[in-house]
Amino acid sequence: PFETFSLRQLQVAVLLARGCDTGEISRRLHLHAKTVNNHRRQVRARLGISDDAAITQLALEHGLLTLPDSTELDCRAGSCR
Repeated sequence: PFETFSLRQLQVAVLLARGCDTGEISRRLHLHAKTVNNHRRQVRARLGISDDAAITQLALEHGLLTLPDSTELDCRAGSCR
């Protein structure tokens, strides 16, 4: 379902799937928060979903996002994100 997305929509979708909030996406992509929210709405509408958790699930199912190996995670060091 991601094949027809613009590059920016895909970038926003992946960052949402990784758990980034609007502010962080805005900073990373140098976009206004309203623009990020517009892309979020467009992504949700195209995918026919209503929340960011569903974006994460679809991103995992379609290979846009992979889960890290458990040996790469160290929550005590604050690297779980």
